[in-house]
Amino acid sequence: MNRKTLITVVAVAVAVLVAVLVAVSLKKSGTGLRYGPTVPGGAPAPSGPVTRQAAPTNVVVPGQGAKDAPKDVAVPNTVSPGSPSGSTSYRSFSIKISGNEFTPNTVIVKKGDTIDLNFTAVDRDYDFTQPDFGFKVTIPKGSSKKVQFGGTAPDKFTFYCSVCGGPSQGPVGYVVIAAP
Repeated sequence: MNRKTLITVVAVAVAVLVAVLVAVSLKKSGTGLRYGPTVPGGAPAPSGPVTRQAAPTNVVVPGQGAKDAPKDVAVPNTVSPGSPSGSTSYRSFSIKISGNEFTPNTVIVKKGDTIDLNFTAVDRDYDFTQPDFGFKVTIPKGSSKKVQFGGTAPDKFTFYCSVCGGPSQGPVGYVVIAAP
């Protein structure tokens, strides 16, 4: 074996050894890749807090102007047909963030609906974070930001403010997508 070949073999062996040591170190520390629930569409969900659960059964989806919705449930500003068949709707909601709370903190829609959330930060900077749908939107104090997405999976999704400390410390809310 000539010197050049020997150097190449030693370099490859060292690289393999380093890769094995890094993989073992990550596995022991728990910071390696984690596979668990998937986001709508099938991709692995980001690690972190559990933000997707089964939707409750027998959920009532409030209509525009509903007077009988529970206190923390958002009543849509607009409900209009989302398709010619009329089986889905476009629903828009307004949510204020103030005093470290989302008000109202729960949005209920039907599977297949287009969801339009308009967040207004009243007293300081906040954000809207929902990892299952890939959202992290900053909302500066005194401004509003719109987030729009499709209700593709009938589940209960937790959203929160990550700059406030995440779901254990900051405001928390829910999007419930009811099965048809």
